[in-house]
Formats: sequence, structure tokens, C-alpha cells
Amino acid sequence: MVFTIGKTKDAARFEVVKEELGNHFATQFWSDAADVVRAFEILGEPVYKEPEEPDLPKCLLKGEKVTNPEGEESILCSEVDPEYESKAQRYRMLINRYSHDHDEWKSRVKHWKDNKSRMFAIFFNIVLKTLCKG
Repeated sequence: MVFTIGKTKDAARFEVVKEELGNHFATQFWSDAADVVRAFEILGEPVYKEPEEPDLPKCLLKGEKVTNPEGEESILCSEVDPEYESKAQRYRMLINRYSHDHDEWKSRVKHWKDNKSRMFAIFFNIVLKTLCKG
């Protein structure tokens, strides 16, 4: 097998093939096909940052004892705390958002794994025939 690289014509051919493959990937009905196109353009895998689960605020732990800066120990929160319900509601909203973000993250990682194999199969099938002689 002989690779035809190093000439201006070959570099131009590679760029044309790369652009055509990017356009081909963009027209696929794959989930998150845009990530495939971007990964192909930069020749690297996309990075998906896993969302961080929000910490349970101490004020929502009923009867939790804390020490304030003056060294006095007291019970931080209880149901009689006037802000308890609003703090609890805010935490529930944060958990709901985290749950949604985590589901989306898992979905995108799964789609990337599925699409990666499709992309490389197409890439090697087309590019090896185009750029190789033998």
C-alpha cells in the first residue's frame, strides 16, 4: 500500500475529502451529529464535563449542631426556621436541575460512543480508498 502524501495536489485532495466527509456527517440523522462534525474538524474527541451534584446544605439537616465563629454551639435549622422552606425549595430545584443535566450528559456520552464507531467506519471506508493506491 502506497500513501500519496507530501505533494500540494495531495494536500488539496485531503482537504476536499475532509470537507466532503464533514458535510456527509452533518447530514446524518444521528443523535448529536453536530458533535461528530466538530470532532472530525478538530480531529479529537469532544469533552463532556459531568455535572457536579449539589451538596446538601447543613441548614437542611434537621437538628444539625454547628459552631459559629464565636465558638458557640447551636442547632442550625429546624422546621421552625422561617427560611427553612425556601432553602429546602431551592435545594430541590438544584437537585432537579442536576438530575436533568446528568441525564443529558449521560445521553451525550452514549451518543458519542455510538457515533464514533459510525464515523470511523465511514472515514476508513472512504478515505483509505481515496488516499491510498495499491
